[in-house]
Amino acid sequence: MIRGKIAIAVFALMAFAQWVVPGSMILQHERTLTQGEEWKFRCQLLDPYDPFRGRYVMIDVSAGGVDTEGMDLPWSEKVYVSLERDDEGYAKYGAVSTEQPADGAYLLAQVYGSQVVFPLNRFYMQEDIAPEAERVYFDATRSEELRAYVTVRILDGHAVLEQLYIDDTPVADYVRAQGS
Repeated sequence: MIRGKIAIAVFALMAFAQWVVPGSMILQHERTLTQGEEWKFRCQLLDPYDPFRGRYVMIDVSAGGVDTEGMDLPWSEKVYVSLERDDEGYAKYGAVSTEQPADGAYLLAQVYGSQVVFPLNRFYMQEDIAPEAERVYFDATRSEELRAYVTVRILDGHAVLEQLYIDDTPVADYVRAQGS
């Protein structure tokens, strides 16, 4: 009888945890989207395919780089990278620290060797648009200066990709306009 009650309690606790963990992640994501400050990051695009996650555009927001010169950071160390805006309103990276900044916007990132890796690397799209977005982007950048950037909402170091733009137009709209 007691074993049965313990088994039910353990089962209930596991079932509860399976809802709480993803639920808290969803709430953090939505809170960041609704309350986070908007930042624009210059980026480059790649179009990988993952059979488990579907089609997405790989985003590289490391343009301008992060200076970790002289910092002795262990592999996979969590760091805080402060953000500033350049003259055009785009994000640029400031100081890197293992301590959370007291004020101002910052991103959580991880260090792998001398590379700082940000959680802003995938923008998921409809299956049919992602390869076309990459093709349009690369065709256009060969012959002209084409700007790609993402808008990101940041709240307490957490970042959520909001939209990918090519020449100030949301990527899906840009691809559709190029196809017509």
